[in-house]
Parts: sequence; C-alpha cells; structure tokens
Amino acid sequence: MLRKSRPVRRNPIGRETRQNEHTREGAGMEHISWPDFERVEIRVGTVTRVEPFPEARRPAYKVWADFGPEIGVKKSSARSRTSTGPKT
Repeated sequence: MLRKSRPVRRNPIGRETRQNEHTREGAGMEHISWPDFERVEIRVGTVTRVEPFPEARRPAYKVWADFGPEIGVKKSSARSRTSTGPKT
C-alpha cells in the first residue's frame, strides 16, 4: 500500500522539511556557532510612542523606539496577542 506523502515546504535556511518534522523546541531552526552569535548586535531601546496601525492586514500598532544618540529613534510595527487594548 502506498502512503500519502506529506506536503514539503522549505524552512528559513532552505532545507526541505516535511510538515510534521517540526517540534515545539526549535521549530526547525538550527543553532548558530558561538563566533557567529558574538557578531550579533543586540540593542535595548525605550518605546517613546505607540499608535494604532489600521492599514495593517492584521491588528497592529506603529511603534517608535529611541535607541540613544548613536542610532536615534526607529519606527517599527508590532502585533499584540492580548485582547486588553492600549492603556489610556
């Protein structure tokens, strides 16, 4: 008897995976080496402004974050998974 093949998709690094191959831990992601991790730049900023983003396909907010004098204020968007809404 022939078994049905599961759909094949490509993960973020281009490797083909079967649909049920991913687990909760790692979800198909591969680990990077320590030297590669050391090259990652991680910054902390302060959210200075948030506005509703009605043009987005899914409910989202426009977010402005200040990363200090070296980088300045950057604009991004974020989706909230809570149903509480913005604080007033």
